[in-house]
Amino acid sequence: MNIVSAVILCTIVGAIGAVVLVMAAKFMAVEEDPRIEEVSACLAGANCGGCGYAGCADYAKAVVMDGVPCDKCAPGGPKAAAAIAKIMGGEASAVEKKAVVQCQGNSEHCKPSYEYKASRPVPLPRTCTAAPRPVPLPASAWATAPRCVSSMLSTLWTAWPR
Repeated sequence: MNIVSAVILCTIVGAIGAVVLVMAAKFMAVEEDPRIEEVSACLAGANCGGCGYAGCADYAKAVVMDGVPCDKCAPGGPKAAAAIAKIMGGEASAVEKKAVVQCQGNSEHCKPSYEYKASRPVPLPRTCTAAPRPVPLPASAWATAPRCVSSMLSTLWTAWPR
């Protein structure tokens, strides 16, 4: 009899908890504009932040709530802009986006931050015969570099024995 009463008690407590949770969900529900979900579905979903917002959901919310232009999604391109404009009831602007390198890429504008002078040559390990040359990074990586990394890498490369 003890097991049966324990099962009945747990069932009653579980049912009461479920009813309380359903009522709380109905009472505390937050209504959201359905256009936000529609705009999110039109975006590329890359969450790259190229539009200036933390992710695609934030950009969709800004488009619907704040009237932000609908052509800021670079991965989605003109297709996404046209779909968003259709949802919002406006026109998509045909702005051509181009990549811009802002570091100006030469030694006149980008001075080394220090000069490396080795007190003695650094020997290479016996397992390898030569150090590989550094792989050049894409222009977008150099444009976001905090300091002049390009001249620093070339300075370090000349210090290593070949």
